[in-house]
Amino acid sequence: MREVSGLFPTAAVAVAAFALGANGVRAAPVEFDTEAAHVIVVRPVDSWSWDQSRAEETLDVVRSKKANYWVSTAKYASLNGGPVLWHSMSEDPLTNAVKERLGSLGFQVARTEDYRFRVEMPIEVAPSEFEVLRAHEEELLQDVVFEMGDPSTLQARVTHHKVVGTLVSLATLGLVAKLGGGTAAGGVVNSGIVGDIYQVNQVDDVPVAARLPDLDATSFSRIETRRLAFFGGMVGQIVIAYREAKTPENELEALSRAIVSATGADTTPEAIGAARAEDLAWRQAQWDACVAAQKCEGEKP
Repeated sequence: MREVSGLFPTAAVAVAAFALGANGVRAAPVEFDTEAAHVIVVRPVDSWSWDQSRAEETLDVVRSKKANYWVSTAKYASLNGGPVLWHSMSEDPLTNAVKERLGSLGFQVARTEDYRFRVEMPIEVAPSEFEVLRAHEEELLQDVVFEMGDPSTLQARVTHHKVVGTLVSLATLGLVAKLGGGTAAGGVVNSGIVGDIYQVNQVDDVPVAARLPDLDATSFSRIETRRLAFFGGMVGQIVIAYREAKTPENELEALSRAIVSATGADTTPEAIGAARAEDLAWRQAQWDACVAAQKCEGEKP
């Protein structure tokens, strides 16, 4: 289990900035309570994407009431939440609980890559530092908008270039250099990931990915956050704030319900469209304000 505490080391913030370089999310979060925890879910499917075709494909998956995902359980191990090529769904209390909950909502696990997200390993955040995490995420999301350029033209620019490696590499390195210094930026280059926009989502060990709501975190005994990784600028996050000691049983209830929500089984295509529109409006407002303050100039290359 990795833990993030204190005022977040520069390296941790730099890694977060790298992952957010092409993946910033601002979509209305889902919040619910279990007996032992308060849960926050930012669905990847709710976020506006610069990849228009990917956005349409994910919405079609929700319309067809299908779901698929996988859960990282260790560095090189995972559970399949649904069937994939050569493999069936993993038999596990978590995947079985998700499948049962999905079935009760009229959804089924199915072989589809169009909206198959990854639930990453949990990172523990000290309750006293949750507000620091939340504030960092909001600031980073604004930086994402500024680095990627005018949202009103971003889809057209991405469509024109199809794989905008130059755009992403410049934005990513700009953010990392700004927040983490030259060493962090060099690490990004050496990772071999820069240059392909779709690979940015493959960065591991990133604790932040979404704009989170206010939370009286000090009233909880333990907080864990999990990144929900997808493609096309569509990522999300699960936060589980435990009121009491974490146990396998109360984690199973909270996490299984959170994954079901992340699939979109508890929302509607219309609500997803509204969330995306709100996300785009927020991004555009950040960009327009930056231009008005003469801190951003025109659209990015």
